[in-house]
Amino acid sequence: MGRGEDAIKALQDALREAWEALPNSLFEQVADSMPYRVAAVIKAKGWHTKY
Repeated sequence: MGRGEDAIKALQDALREAWEALPNSLFEQVADSMPYRVAAVIKAKGWHTKY
């Protein structure tokens, strides 16, 4: 592997490790909040929301 390929592999490994470190509860919280997020976007007519 060349230096660029080594850097890409290292980045991929670091990203995979960081992703796997995220708790499942985080994804559950985000999924549970989606109805509120969608309602906020509709209320804001597509503009900015607090999310």
